[in-house]
Amino acid sequence: MLPSGGDYFRLTSASENQMYDSWQVVSKDGTESLVTFIQVKGRTGQRSRRIFLRGLHPDKKYRIEGEDGVFGGDTLMYAGLQVAGMWGDFQGKLIHLVQV
Repeated sequence: MLPSGGDYFRLTSASENQMYDSWQVVSKDGTESLVTFIQVKGRTGQRSRRIFLRGLHPDKKYRIEGEDGVFGGDTLMYAGLQVAGMWGDFQGKLIHLVQV
């Protein structure tokens, strides 16, 4: 769980892209992050979305809780994170990243 405090980032806005919102909170020391992804409007055939994270240490590695694999902070910020497609409107996903 993230300690109180940290940096808050608005990653995407449904008012701009017409489909999804995402926000990110990064702990002050950069060792943990929570990403909230909300699919406001589902679209037929939409397989995944790429969001670009912020505030991570580019030279550190991060693991997504509950999933396999380790990703570099620079990869998550500059190449992005794939969020699997969801069926329906107003679906959400909470992604917890932990530095390894």
